[in-house]
Amino acid sequence: MKSQEDDMNDMLAQYYVDGTSVHGKSVEDLNPYLMPDPDYGDPGEFYTLNGAQIHRLANIVGDVIVGPGSRIDAYCTITGHVRIGKNTHIATGCCIFGGGGVFIGDYVGLSGGTKIYSATEDVSGDWITNPTVSDEFRNPHKAEIHIEDHCVMGAGSIIFPGGFMPEGAYLGALSMCKEALLPWSINVGVPSRMVRRRSRGALAKAKAWEAR
Repeated sequence: MKSQEDDMNDMLAQYYVDGTSVHGKSVEDLNPYLMPDPDYGDPGEFYTLNGAQIHRLANIVGDVIVGPGSRIDAYCTITGHVRIGKNTHIATGCCIFGGGGVFIGDYVGLSGGTKIYSATEDVSGDWITNPTVSDEFRNPHKAEIHIEDHCVMGAGSIIFPGGFMPEGAYLGALSMCKEALLPWSINVGVPSRMVRRRSRGALAKAKAWEAR
């Protein structure tokens, strides 16, 4: 039977790639920060890293930094250059591909199964369209994606390179964003379109939370 120490070592190995790990820390550096948190279910289900809660079944590879108070649930995949602010929730099954850079603010909610692509392939037919070949045979399009504070992505929604969610923007379930939305707006459809404005009451709630 595996011990808790064995489980911890497995956890560390998952975040250890090619001699480095997330946040640029080695396995030895990370070890003091990893600990079971009984507030999130069975011991060892989540661990604490720099004040964030990371599920042990989340797959994180690359230059990824998660802010304090945030939570990443099981079966999420996060790769590339990604920055996640404080008190942000990444729900089960989300995928964040940071090849072009992804920047997510504070108090953001990504519902289950959302996808963020900061790089896509050229599908004109003139280029090979996958990473099994060197860059000279591909023509990927990369662009930073910014999702600002208090944004929400509904279940199954998608953002492509060029998409931008300013403060308070909401992207509805199964909707697609490939350009800039308006602040504090509700957007639905493929491609998404604004259907109405959104209240800014969350700003006061956030201040009250932080003043506790």
